[in-house]
Amino acid sequence: MALSSKTFGGELPRFFRQLLDLPLGRTKGGGPNLVFRGLAQPLPPPADGDAAIAQALYRGTFTFAGMTVECQPSEVFSVGPPNEAWDEALTGFSWLTHLAAPDLALYRAFARNLVQCYAVSRRRSSFTASAHRLVALARHAGFLLSGASAGFETFYMELAARETRRFAAATPRTVPVQLLQAVALLNAGLAFRGGESLRDEALGLCAALTPALILPDGGPADRNPASLLAFLNDFLPLRLSLERQRASLPRELHGALERALPMLQMLCHGDDGLAVFQGVTRPEAKLVRTTLSLDAVQGRPLAHAPQSGYCRMTQGGSCVIADCGKPAQCDSALALEFSDGPYRVVTSCGLPEAASPAWKAAASLPAAHSTLVLGAGARDRIQSFFTRRARRLPADPVGADVIASPHGTLLKAWNALSATASGLVHHRELFLAAGGQDFRGEDRLERCDRRGSEWPAASFAIRFHLHPTVKASLDRKGTSVALVLPNRDVWQFSARGGGLSLEDSIFLATGGAARVCEQIVIRGMAGRPERVNWAFKKLAGNSP
Repeated sequence: MALSSKTFGGELPRFFRQLLDLPLGRTKGGGPNLVFRGLAQPLPPPADGDAAIAQALYRGTFTFAGMTVECQPSEVFSVGPPNEAWDEALTGFSWLTHLAAPDLALYRAFARNLVQCYAVSRRRSSFTASAHRLVALARHAGFLLSGASAGFETFYMELAARETRRFAAATPRTVPVQLLQAVALLNAGLAFRGGESLRDEALGLCAALTPALILPDGGPADRNPASLLAFLNDFLPLRLSLERQRASLPRELHGALERALPMLQMLCHGDDGLAVFQGVTRPEAKLVRTTLSLDAVQGRPLAHAPQSGYCRMTQGGSCVIADCGKPAQCDSALALEFSDGPYRVVTSCGLPEAASPAWKAAASLPAAHSTLVLGAGARDRIQSFFTRRARRLPADPVGADVIASPHGTLLKAWNALSATASGLVHHRELFLAAGGQDFRGEDRLERCDRRGSEWPAASFAIRFHLHPTVKASLDRKGTSVALVLPNRDVWQFSARGGGLSLEDSIFLATGGAARVCEQIVIRGMAGRPERVNWAFKKLAGNSP
């Protein structure tokens, strides 16, 4: 799960610090004396399993993180991994989710064999994979033990206890790793008889870490929507399990969940998938739907989350989500995404799930998002122009205001993060009209020092990356672009204040292979003119 890289400011809770600091032979909840005596209760399994993937696994095709290895299933733990992400998925038992989805005796026996093959192989794994493996052993215990022999049940309890002892003996020092450990141990403590003390200690640590991970508006501290989904997917099913055991969540954890649910709704499009901002590698629509189904309140999504740095406008079937916060995993200030019902129109490129550092670095740049980007070298060329001039910067370097009216919703946003280098502040105004069939915007570059009349020689490009399912065509005059959605609805894009073109792009947030797509680009020079206006308008009657 992707979480904040910040370190926890205070000390670990005393009870958990004692548990972790003791030598392996003396650990209270996770030492050799820990014995699991059977299944306490079946935990809700993850809901994103795929029966087609289960069939491929049974045939010996192991595809993780966009890479495929074909071999005899009994030998999969002895083959060399094609990359680190593939190995982490294999040793983290991610495949159990797919094998459990069809709920067939054939796949149940196959999964038991794979678990036994892993135990025999003694293959090493990363801390993250160890955490995911312990969670999988706990959440899929009911699936694996149903119809199993007494011998396999004994083996399984010993394996789960061994994994738990080893994992509890680790001493992580950062918040994400501490939470990863606590969640894994909490799953084990809830699933198995004999883990009650472990459950209470892990639950206390989860509560202590939560304020550093979930912001007051419910957003994730690392600004990654996938982190928020992972947090909810970890704790909402466990809350149900705790209620069955007549236990309750600590107040801090319960409050974080109640704040995070409307925030998750805010960050999702009409297809129920995540907005592709700040490190999202796939929309995860199925998992989002399952997670939100556990929300008993079903409140309305937020319109503005200032601490998290996101804004949302909805009218009719149209939805606009904007990144109005400081850079985190991606530099995407004032980037927008736009959808019409279940169809995405404008998106971000997203981050690839498994790729080289160079690919990930490129996908993190402003050019991979639907926002204004200064031309290559522009900052260096114009830095000296404003070096000794006074700057009028906003109090907040990046931010936004959302204004609702009977005519629609207006978003006013600004980005002064690069003003110290370029001397220019980017202002973006977005308006979504009532009914959702008219979406307009204005991008404006403002000089920090308005006393002079000279503008720096800075080129800009305003990019609108189109989703791969959108078919785009530029008219012969080069003044508008027709956008045809999968349901044959048509939107028309037009602009003034710059040259309009249709160029190649790429969509990386697929969880696998990248998809080729297109992008609308408006190019111009700063100050000529000072503002660029553009609009998406839905045409009536599926006009070609």
